[in-house]
Amino acid sequence: LTAGSSISGYSYSTDGGASFTDGGALPNAPEFVNLGDPWLTSDRAGNMYYSTLANDAVNLNLDVAVAKSTDGGRTWSDPVPVTRPPIDIFYSGDKDAMASGPNPSRPARDNIYVAYDDFSFDLNTGAFNIGLPVARSTDGGATWQISYADRFDGNAFTGCSFAQYIGAV
Repeated sequence: LTAGSSISGYSYSTDGGASFTDGGALPNAPEFVNLGDPWLTSDRAGNMYYSTLANDAVNLNLDVAVAKSTDGGRTWSDPVPVTRPPIDIFYSGDKDAMASGPNPSRPARDNIYVAYDDFSFDLNTGAFNIGLPVARSTDGGATWQISYADRFDGNAFTGCSFAQYIGAV
């Protein structure tokens, strides 16, 4: 894979889905290569959001990133990484799912939510975590705040016992 690679593509329709035009590859964010697992949602203003797995070429982490379209899916912004772990953390997010809905404190504005499974390993401390993060954007996907629905200490498991999440639907 190179910076020009992307296996995340899209098509769009201008006639209510009777026909589609191939839009090509979703643009890569700088330092990232899009790797698929797409999920789409839209907000009440008509903006569309496309989540994808994105390989961070700097530290080789697998992140989740979200692109935005303001023209009905004809063009897309560079995806914004939901999280950027430091270089000394090995991180892998997978099986993302995305939705939008009214902001509880400002009902006229929509929040965007992305949930996925992840695991991380700190190369300095040996800490190993497995979790189910839920990221929320209150500014149309420009920035993200992450909280965990659940998280396991991977170092606490012994023998054949193991716990993990596969997907976040």
